[in-house]
Amino acid sequence: MAEAERRQRFEELYRENHGAVRGYLLRRADPEMAGEALSETFLAAWRRLDKLPPDALPWLLGTARKTLANQRRSSHRLSALRDRAAGAEIPAGGDPAERAGET
Repeated sequence: MAEAERRQRFEELYRENHGAVRGYLLRRADPEMAGEALSETFLAAWRRLDKLPPDALPWLLGTARKTLANQRRSSHRLSALRDRAAGAEIPAGGDPAERAGET
């Protein structure tokens, strides 16, 4: 498929499905997370444009669901890491990162 055709097909896909996918995500996440998932969903659609089915909405909604799940897992991992870091003790002799510049 020529680049101009790909672009035209993607723009049509976006116009036809953006509202439905955005609404789906906003019902399941806050606006910031929904916006990020929406962007990632359509990025995935662009990358796989030649393989999308003629009725792409079910594929887009499935991709949006998986993208949102990945974002939530990532957020939970980051939160758990912050909690562990907040409870970690500084080793004897101070913070090794602060000593790294000392010679």
